[in-house]
Amino acid sequence: MTTKPKPKKTMAAPTDKLSIIIKSLLLRGGNEAGTAKKKNTTTINQAESEYFATTTSAASYDDESSGSDDDYNPTPSLPPPPKSKLNPSKLIPTHLSLHIKYSHGEFYTTRKRQSSFDSSLITQLMVAGFIPISTKNRLMPKLHNYRCIINLQQSDLLNSSASSLHIPRSIRKKSKRYTVSINTSFHGVVKGCHAQHGVNWLWPKIVDVFRELYDATLTGDGTSTPLYRPDATSNFNLGSSSSSKSIPIRLYSVELYNTTTNNLVAGELGYTVGSIYTSLTGFTSESSAGSVQLAVLGKLLTRSGFTHWDLGTAFEYKQRLGAVMIEREEFLRLLYEVRQDAKNEDCVLSLPSEKGSSCSAKAMIDSVS
Repeated sequence: MTTKPKPKKTMAAPTDKLSIIIKSLLLRGGNEAGTAKKKNTTTINQAESEYFATTTSAASYDDESSGSDDDYNPTPSLPPPPKSKLNPSKLIPTHLSLHIKYSHGEFYTTRKRQSSFDSSLITQLMVAGFIPISTKNRLMPKLHNYRCIINLQQSDLLNSSASSLHIPRSIRKKSKRYTVSINTSFHGVVKGCHAQHGVNWLWPKIVDVFRELYDATLTGDGTSTPLYRPDATSNFNLGSSSSSKSIPIRLYSVELYNTTTNNLVAGELGYTVGSIYTSLTGFTSESSAGSVQLAVLGKLLTRSGFTHWDLGTAFEYKQRLGAVMIEREEFLRLLYEVRQDAKNEDCVLSLPSEKGSSCSAKAMIDSVS
C-alpha cells in the first residue's frame, strides 16, 4: 500500500512589516546548521532591531526640507561617537533593575510581560532617559548610543552661551499657511502617525498609557513621579534610592493645521520631564508641514522656559534646526544634572494666553522669545 506524502508545512503570508522581516530572517537562518529555540529567539531579536531601526526615531518625518533652502546652513555632519565600552546593563538605574533588563542593540525589555504597560514604570523610564517604545505585547525601552539635542537656553552643561535653535527663512515663509495648537487632538496625531508609519511601536497598549498621561496633563498637574537621589557609586549619577522630591511628567500632542483646508497636516507626541522636552514620534501629510511644526514647537519650548529639546535619533533636518549629537554617557550626565537642578524643576508647554486654543504658526516663529 502506498502512503501519501505528508504535505509540507508552509508559513502563513505575513501581514505586517515586522512579520515580513522575521520570516525573512528565519528562512535565512533555516539554511544554517541548527534551528534551536535559542537561535530563533536571537533571530527574532535581530528582526526587532532591524524593524525598530527603520521605524522608531523620535519625531521622524519623511519629507523634511531639502538642502535647497536659500539659507540652508546645516550643522556639520558629526562622526558617530565611539561605541561605549560599558556593559549596557550597567546603564540601568538601580531602582529599575528589578523591572527591566538589557535585551540587544540599543534595546531593553521588561522582566515580566504583565508589568510592561504599567504607567508608573513608563514614567520612571522617561525620567531615566529611556524612550518608552514597545512591541505588540512587551515594552522595549530604547537608550540610544547617542542622542540628538537642541540647547534652548544658555547652558553651562553644553558650553553654550545662547540657544542653538535655527529656523531657515524658507520655513518662515511657508509657515503663513498654518496654525498650531497644543493638546487638542491626541487621537488625530496618533491616527496620523499610524497612517504614515504603520502601527510600528505605537501599539494600542502603549497608546493607552500615553492617553492616560495625556489626560493627566490636561488637568494641569501631570503625573507625579519620584525623583531618585544620585548614586554615588555610579559614573552617571543614576538614581538609586527614593527621594521625597518628585517631578511631574506631562505628555503633549502638538498639532499643525492648514488654514485653507482646516486639515490636520502634521503633528507629534512628546513628553516633558522638568525642563527637558522629548519628542516621541510625529507625522506629516503635506510637504514642509513637518518642518514648520518643528520650528513652531522649538519657539514654543523656548518661550515656555525649557532648557533642552531631546530629538532622539540624529537626522540631517534636525541638525538644520541646530541640533548636535552627544554620546549616550554625556546625555545621561546632562539628564541627571538638569533633573537635580532646582531651577529646572518644571516647565509647562503652552501657547501665549492671548492666542487662545490655536495661533498662527508664522506669528509664533516670528515672535521674540
